[in-house]
Amino acid sequence: ANGITVEALASANGLSSEDFLVEGQSIEVPVGTEIPAAPPVPGMASIPSPWGPLQLRADAAQAWIAMRAEALRLYGVELQPEGPVSAYRTSEQQAELYALYLAGQGAPARPPGSSSHELGLSVDVATPEMRSIIDQIGAQFGWGKVNAPGEWWHVDYVGG
Repeated sequence: ANGITVEALASANGLSSEDFLVEGQSIEVPVGTEIPAAPPVPGMASIPSPWGPLQLRADAAQAWIAMRAEALRLYGVELQPEGPVSAYRTSEQQAELYALYLAGQGAPARPPGSSSHELGLSVDVATPEMRSIIDQIGAQFGWGKVNAPGEWWHVDYVGG
């Protein structure tokens, strides 16, 4: 959400990315390179997020909202996107994320024109617990296929 890597956060606090934090320990969060959410696009629909409404293709958004309600009912967990560009993103936004990745300052990202986020068919979720829930119930809603090996946070909509 802040556009910084775990390694950058650890380094800014004199820690290794492998170090543990102790409850109550204070850390500094450096200014990141946050990219704002995409403007509204025709053919897209909104899903709720802590950063305001984010967009997905209309059928994917409808399925996400239904899956989110089921996750809340079954597990008491609200499925949330990880940040303001964790659902649909423009090619320009994808290019920014890819450039950060290549510079070693961001999470893995695909080159512009090759990401399912640019089609409104992917969400990066906030926690491994959310991903685990999607792995359990997502298929019935058309969610869960992963086109990003090694990215636990990435889930795709493939239809229902």
